[in-house]
Amino acid sequence: MIGRMKRKGLIAWYLIGAMLFIGMIPRSASAIWIGSNYGNSLPERIEDLKKMQKFLETEIVKKRLQDLGYSIDEIKERISLLTDDDLHFLANHLEGIKPAGDGGVAVLVILVILLTILLMIYITGHKVIITK
Repeated sequence: MIGRMKRKGLIAWYLIGAMLFIGMIPRSASAIWIGSNYGNSLPERIEDLKKMQKFLETEIVKKRLQDLGYSIDEIKERISLLTDDDLHFLANHLEGIKPAGDGGVAVLVILVILLTILLMIYITGHKVIITK
């Protein structure tokens, strides 16, 4: 019985040591598949520029840029200086950009704070009495 427990202990320590050793080996030898159409070509850059132009021409964006002190020409100049990858990233993620901000998150945070305060009052047994 004791010999069996010793064997289990030795096996456990062997497995722990093996996992530590395997975990210490760096993962520097990694590779990815790169297709033949890697990078943006000129037609894709033109398409991305059109997307950005359309986005900049919306009234909300124009107003917000003017409030920040930028003109449309300054923004167009800055966009022309972007690399192909940066331009492609921005053009593909325009739907997620909210120029006026996201008020829904603020409302949600306020509701969570209020519910937390009410829950704490309820758990501690305090009563809130409002009188005129």
